Amino acid sequence: MAVPKKKLAELTIQALIDPEWEARVIHKLPLRGRQVEVIQRVEAHVRAHNGGGMTVKLPRQTGKNQVSAILQRRHLMHRRFSPSYQCWIRTAPTHKPQIVNSKKRLREVLAVGDKNLIKYPLMKNEKLIKEEGYIWRVGNAAIEFLSSGPEANVVGATASTALDMDEAHKVDKDKFDEDFMPFTANTNAATILWGVGGNGLDTLQHYSDLNKASGNEHLNICIPCDYWMETHEPYRKHVESRVNALGWDHPIIRTQYKLESIAALGSFLNQMHINTLFSGTHERHRSPRDGVHYEMLVDIAAGNEEFNPDDILQGVEDVATDSSAIWIYEVTNLVASNGLFPIILIRDVIWLTGNSLASTEAIIKSTIESWNIQKATIDSVGVGRQIGESIKKLFGENVVNAYVASDTTVSEDCYGLLARLNSASVFMFANDNSKEFEEIERQAGWTQYQASKGKMKLRKPKADKHIDLIKALTYINQNNPTAGVGQLFFNEGDYGI
Repeated sequence: MAVPKKKLAELTIQALIDPEWEARVIHKLPLRGRQVEVIQRVEAHVRAHNGGGMTVKLPRQTGKNQVSAILQRRHLMHRRFSPSYQCWIRTAPTHKPQIVNSKKRLREVLAVGDKNLIKYPLMKNEKLIKEEGYIWRVGNAAIEFLSSGPEANVVGATASTALDMDEAHKVDKDKFDEDFMPFTANTNAATILWGVGGNGLDTLQHYSDLNKASGNEHLNICIPCDYWMETHEPYRKHVESRVNALGWDHPIIRTQYKLESIAALGSFLNQMHINTLFSGTHERHRSPRDGVHYEMLVDIAAGNEEFNPDDILQGVEDVATDSSAIWIYEVTNLVASNGLFPIILIRDVIWLTGNSLASTEAIIKSTIESWNIQKATIDSVGVGRQIGESIKKLFGENVVNAYVASDTTVSEDCYGLLARLNSASVFMFANDNSKEFEEIERQAGWTQYQASKGKMKLRKPKADKHIDLIKALTYINQNNPTAGVGQLFFNEGDYGI
């Protein structure tokens, strides 16, 4: 039975005034916690039509995309009978999956059915018109979906109601100023920037700082994970599982859950990581023991036979001469509540500075044979490619991974080592007063990370300081001794609020 127009108008007005009532009574999907507050504050900013950028930082898995879709639905519902075209522009760094997911969310909250007819009670049987592949319109109200990626060509669009940018912490600041700021120049429409913590130099942080400096801090919304953990039990368990694997100080936890912006550069290992790594009490083994499962990690450097490795420890190195690093470790599995938990005991380290590539290859081969290595990851980028492929051919791909790293896998390797150290599962052999041990201590203290767009890589603090040993240790993620820590670290539960 159709709702009389007068009654429908009254319900619509009530819904626009009270989003909590709309969600509970009309949508039958109640909003949780401070989601109502976010909707009310964003809509107040839009109604004010004073321009300016509102920043909205919400942790992962707290319903950010759902809230955004509800705001878009309310825009269509409120402005579809406007005498002029009312445009809300939604952007995201990628078309697939982010723009695709935004469309999917909006389709769900509108309850779009056959022939694009809307089933949502307050807009029932009105038609969702799709134009040009990126415009969704009801009457004179529209949502335009655009990519904010670095290669996107978006010049010329106009946002009459709002510019709504997802993952703004990943959007290049210069591109935003050049391509997106003009969207609101003639309309003074609101800008809404969604995201999490970034590197402190990103678009989202810039406008958050600008609001503080200009006395507009009311335009900054930041609700870290602590609040959501107190109000939603499944979410609390989700965050705790992540923290148990990574630790509160991990960049992922700090940026995506605590919503902190952290420096783009910093020390890779903090003092807790270093203390854990060097807390081992087991002895160094110069040769294998019977019945032990050994694995190996190799980072290969170009040869330089004129270089004196003693110069490194004496601090008189004049040129950057990298070293090849070989880690040999023993894997001991402990039974934990989530399955087998791997304990990694470093048993030996071979540090080769100035060796020829032929000599390095011979040492790698003899080490695999003498230690009966079960898994070996060998850096096979650049000068290491021929060595990695040759040794894989000799021992087989089940034993040797000729590893060709990418930006993505390098980042995963870095985070993987931090996860294992946070879980107290990687231990150096006890100090044997060797040059190798001393160099590992030095590199652990000075190796830095560089973060950009959610990915991490290692960097030297100076050209004459080596990080080869720490870089090679991150390859442990490629060997993946057992799935225990990997499951804690990489598997993300879907606890939408």
